[in-house]
Amino acid sequence: MRNKRFDLVLLDLAMPEISGIEVLKTLKEEGILASSKILLFSASPSFTDAEVERLKGEYGVVDRIRKPFTKKELLGVIAKNVS
Repeated sequence: MRNKRFDLVLLDLAMPEISGIEVLKTLKEEGILASSKILLFSASPSFTDAEVERLKGEYGVVDRIRKPFTKKELLGVIAKNVS
């Protein structure tokens, strides 16, 4: 993301060595978020709609999708968020 622009970035919140929130914080600190659309996904039931709204406001997250999801659901969310 530092060297290339993407139409939409799919970011999982739970990754082995760094959380998605930490990635968002780093991208914001580096000024990369301003030109990026981020779609979050998570299987965690504790990741609430209120938390999604906070991340939308603080980091410009465009949407989220809950795991598990079907290919059709994922493609629908992508189509909705890529212009």
